[in-house]
Amino acid sequence: AEDNEEQSSSNNNNDSYSVLPQVYITQVGEHILALVQALEPFTSSPEALMLANEVMEDVKDVAIQPWKDFVVSTGVGGNVTSPIALEEVVSSLINSGSGEVAEWFHDDDDKHPADDDDDEEGEDDGEATFCNEWLGVVGSAVTGRLLERIMRIQKLGKRGGEHLNADLNYILNVLTALGLSDHPHPLLQRIGELAIMDKLELRDVIRASGEGYGDGLGAIIRGAEVRIATLRGVSGY
Repeated sequence: AEDNEEQSSSNNNNDSYSVLPQVYITQVGEHILALVQALEPFTSSPEALMLANEVMEDVKDVAIQPWKDFVVSTGVGGNVTSPIALEEVVSSLINSGSGEVAEWFHDDDDKHPADDDDDEEGEDDGEATFCNEWLGVVGSAVTGRLLERIMRIQKLGKRGGEHLNADLNYILNVLTALGLSDHPHPLLQRIGELAIMDKLELRDVIRASGEGYGDGLGAIIRGAEVRIATLRGVSGY
């Protein structure tokens, strides 16, 4: 199979330019972007905003279950041996804006800067906060669920890797366009890169990280990377 890939590398390189995001991910992106308008009626007046904020108290809980499922799907979730430890790992994954996840990939220079428009108009702060919190939670839940479903793919060939990379680049662009803190999540870009990385390079990346990820959050991140390598038929690490 690898010989066939080498022989057709020129054609595949040309074909890669035509790889577009698949329908499922564009629909997800369109729904996320549509939420901006859908949330506007809840900020139409101080009274409406006050009522809407009453249901915001535990809004972040909406994103917890998808990330818990992702932890399990990496295959190393069993290493997180207590509910408290699981909550800590999930919290670290969700709150990626702190840089804790990005540090594993040494991409601090590639972080998306936070929006500097927070100090513009005081009267709009409540509306902006409401919309940003809801969009942020939805974006986090979508990210966690998308990563979980990726982990459950059975096999990832060359063309499949290109499609996955295109899908993840699309959702990265959508989440970046919203200008939200903590978005897009570093794992989206990382998984997209691993999906199309040269197999020998991928093997070396996994091998090099074998002793540096430790337990907890690091073990989950490495588990996700190893899972992608396994889907692509990479071994020897």
